[in-house]
Amino acid sequence: MTAYAMTSDRERCLAAGMDAYLAKPIRHQDLFETIQALVMDVPNISTKVPVEELPKEVLDEPQLMSRVDNDPQLLEGLVDLFVEEYPRCLDEMRVALEKRDAKTVMRNAHSLKGSTGNLAAKLASEAAFKLERLAQAGDWAHVESELQELECQSGCLTPALRALQAEAEKGQI
Repeated sequence: MTAYAMTSDRERCLAAGMDAYLAKPIRHQDLFETIQALVMDVPNISTKVPVEELPKEVLDEPQLMSRVDNDPQLLEGLVDLFVEEYPRCLDEMRVALEKRDAKTVMRNAHSLKGSTGNLAAKLASEAAFKLERLAQAGDWAHVESELQELECQSGCLTPALRALQAEAEKGQI
C-alpha cells in the first residue's frame, strides 16, 4: 500500500519484489480482493503491467554518451556534479514547499530540469519542468505530489548514471 500512484510507481514496486500493489486512496473491494488473493494464494489479481503502462527508460544512454563525446572523464564529472547537487536542490524545495516559496521551488526545479535534460534523463527532466510550472502557477495542491515524482525519478537516475559511468570507465561502451 502506497501513496505513490503514478503509472510508473506500480511497475517499479512490483519489479522490486512486492507481491501486489495498492495505491491510496484504497477502495474496500480492491483491498479485500488483494488480501484474499495473497493469503489464499489465489491468482485473482494481475501483477503484470500492461505494455502501455511500462515506464520509458530512465536514461537515454546513447544520447548521453554522444553528448560527452564518449569521454569517461567528462561523464564522471557530470555524474558527480549531479549526484552532489540534486539532493541539495530537493531539500531546498521541500523547505520552500512548507513556506509556499514559489521562487525557490521554481529556481531549483529549473536547475534540475537543466541538469537532468543534459544527462538525457527525460522523465526526471519532465517532472522538474512540470514542478516548475506548478510552482509558478501557485498550484500548491499538486506541487507536493510532483516533487515526490521528481524525487523518485532522481533517485532512479543515480544508479543508472553510476552504472553507465562504470561501463564507460571499463571501456564497455
